[in-house]
Amino acid sequence: MMTLHLDFFHDVVCCWCYNISSRLRRLSSEFDLDIRHRTFVLQDGPLDDLRAQLRTAARLAA
Repeated sequence: MMTLHLDFFHDVVCCWCYNISSRLRRLSSEFDLDIRHRTFVLQDGPLDDLRAQLRTAARLAA
């Protein structure tokens, strides 16, 4: 069976995305899935805060 590659783009603080993320992990254990989490931040804030949030999101995505 071929591996299905899935890019999952989601906001790091979205509770709905968190729920889907755990379900995707469960599915990946049952099927041959390669799930790549691609995170971003929707929350507005000062530029320095936004840069810090983006660095955190990049670390979590790795």
